[in-house]
Amino acid sequence: MTASSTDRPAKPAMNIATVIAMIIGAAVLAFCVVQAYRTTVFLSHASRAPGVVVKSSGHPTIRFETAQGQRIEFVQNGGMDGPPGTVVQVAYDPAAPAETARAATFLAIWGDVLWGLPAGLGFLVLPLFGARFVLTGRYGNAISR
Repeated sequence: MTASSTDRPAKPAMNIATVIAMIIGAAVLAFCVVQAYRTTVFLSHASRAPGVVVKSSGHPTIRFETAQGQRIEFVQNGGMDGPPGTVVQVAYDPAAPAETARAATFLAIWGDVLWGLPAGLGFLVLPLFGARFVLTGRYGNAISR
């Protein structure tokens, strides 16, 4: 015996909260695409130099010297960790090394792109598989199936 299409429960209709969540998911994914483009452009023009962690208190301070001999110190905001003395490659734009320097690790370079992918895809794709966001009152939203 085969199950007919009437045996399956119907997907709940889209509601305004679900549509808004899908729009937010699309916006987060658009942000990720823009950041991926900017990161790719940065990497195509970036110079690299060895750097040294000089202070490690949550966000390490890294010192390096540019090809022009300018000494730069910057605070790496995530994507790497290490005790003082750790050698790390640094990527920077030669036109503005102090403003653009970052540790040349995968997470330091691509972390701002990768953080949004699960959230953006979740908000955008889950409703296509039947998940719905429902208003539950004054304490926020919940996902229902």
